[in-house]
Amino acid sequence: IGLKRRFHFHEFMIEVHRRIHEWKLERIRTKGRDLHIDLSSEADAIVQVARMVAAESTLLAFDEFVVTDCADALMMKKFFDELFSQGTVVVATSNTRPDDLYLQGLNRHYFLPFIDTLKHFCKPHDMDTEFDYRLEKAKGLKCLAKQRYIFPLGKQTEEKMEEIFSEVTDYELVEPKTIKVAFGRTLKVERVTGRAAMFDFQEVSGKCIFQFSCH
Repeated sequence: IGLKRRFHFHEFMIEVHRRIHEWKLERIRTKGRDLHIDLSSEADAIVQVARMVAAESTLLAFDEFVVTDCADALMMKKFFDELFSQGTVVVATSNTRPDDLYLQGLNRHYFLPFIDTLKHFCKPHDMDTEFDYRLEKAKGLKCLAKQRYIFPLGKQTEEKMEEIFSEVTDYELVEPKTIKVAFGRTLKVERVTGRAAMFDFQEVSGKCIFQFSCH
């Protein structure tokens, strides 16, 4: 399969929202603002972006398919209807059964038709395994042994984290880096290599970088 892409589902939806926003801005730039409501598919940003995505990829593979955001939930039926109508194949992994997606979410009744669409075009398969590949990878780290967490905070914990980070990175040279994230924001990474990164908690979780994060 030549045209294929793999995403973490959350990252995919961020990209979709960004492209919808850009499509709307471009339409205003080239055609001006609509003076009446246009319900045609040609004027529907969700449909148009879905067609673009379908033209770019005949196969989309998603990791951690989960829906928690109301804005995502309300647009997914229309977006994926168009994807599937264009012949796009979707493969996904999830820790949530289709019927439990967006469970107890705001206005979930608007989301439920998407579940029917998903089950119509995709065949759920329960892997039914207790094997955790993440823990298997951790078993290979000598510094962890059988530990699953390190507590309490203090000098010994800091030293242990340094030991773990060194082993994970194979003692490679690390350096600080500023990376671009969604919507023009940047994130400072204290130390990063090609395989791992170490963040400062304050940088990641202690700042109000979104209008709702301070409430």
